[in-house]
Amino acid sequence: MSFNVQKWNKQRYLAEAGLQESISQKAAIAIDKILDKVDPPGITPEDLGKAIAIIVKNGYQTELQKRFMDVLHSELGIKPLNEAEESEIESLDLVYTEREGLFNRARAAYKDGSKKDLFGAKFDDLLKDLGINKEFAQDDTTDRDIIKSLRDKNIKVSFSEKDVS
Repeated sequence: MSFNVQKWNKQRYLAEAGLQESISQKAAIAIDKILDKVDPPGITPEDLGKAIAIIVKNGYQTELQKRFMDVLHSELGIKPLNEAEESEIESLDLVYTEREGLFNRARAAYKDGSKKDLFGAKFDDLLKDLGINKEFAQDDTTDRDIIKSLRDKNIKVSFSEKDVS
């Protein structure tokens, strides 16, 4: 294979003019081409999100994952909820259910004085909105990590009730 001077000059001129595709643009085009080949055509936002999460989790250390999320939030115009003062929640009262051996219900008390009961998926969504991407499990360590994450965001956590029905 010989060196192509014309191609090299073209790339150089495009780069100098700021018209050359960035690595980000090239990656987006490649991913888009792959997604076009998915059967059935297209991919759900949930599947795309999970696929990107797998790539980021497997390919980057925690600090790089944070940088990735900062860029993603910035590009999408999303204000990340990762600072304690940004949370409108003052406290969470967790309810332990014997049925599944996990917390799947909470009563949220907001700084404006309002209260809200959160069940199942709404409770999981709350954790995700707070930047806590773990699910309560029968593993006490995971539960302690989540409770610590909530407290790190200056959210008071209490346990006033056990539902053993």
